[in-house]
Amino acid sequence: MTAKRQAAGKQSGGGRTRGRQALVESNGRKAVDAIGAARELAGRASERRAIMKQDHRVRLTKLLLREAFLDLLVEKPVAKITVKELCEQANVNRATFYAHYRDLFDLHEEIERDLAHTIMRSLSTTLPSQSLSAFSNEICRIIVDNERSCQAIFGEHGDPEFPLRVVETLRESSIALWRQQRPDLPEAELDRLYTFMANGCLAVIRSWVRNDMADSPQDIARFIEKMTDYGLAAL
Repeated sequence: MTAKRQAAGKQSGGGRTRGRQALVESNGRKAVDAIGAARELAGRASERRAIMKQDHRVRLTKLLLREAFLDLLVEKPVAKITVKELCEQANVNRATFYAHYRDLFDLHEEIERDLAHTIMRSLSTTLPSQSLSAFSNEICRIIVDNERSCQAIFGEHGDPEFPLRVVETLRESSIALWRQQRPDLPEAELDRLYTFMANGCLAVIRSWVRNDMADSPQDIARFIEKMTDYGLAAL
């Protein structure tokens, strides 16, 4: 009986030993896996930091090129600007410029695209659900927030077609806003009114920008709203 107990005890002790060894091995594997996971996460974080650092350099380079280009565009048309003088003004070498843009027209188009996107994204929240006052104030706010770009694009050497493209893009949503105030007006009259008012407002905004925005944006916004109200009331 004693011998059986001793044998059973040995078997039980051996089982506990193997169990402890298995537990140690399992914990060891978990620790190794955890270390590996931590190293992988650290590697990914390092990659993200490197990418962010690279993205920051790209953004900074493009910003320097953009600002230098806008300064030159105020002075001369894009056709008379050279890559050499742009790079000298931006303190960027030619190879870096061509790493981002095909030519100066490519840079010019990117600036116009970004400004048009900003205008449409902002105005999409005010049209057609809000008032003429909100609309006109939002237009002037966008111009003030993008003063440097607007001074070059609306200036003497800017692309005269760009503002017209923006005006045409806003036609449908603007007419929808006016239709809320004058549901009795025929569609054709609203369309003609938009053509007349939009081009008049564009001339006012262009004059305002070219005169260094001497008037406050609130004054310009009120004028645009007042002229639009007069136009709607006259029909």
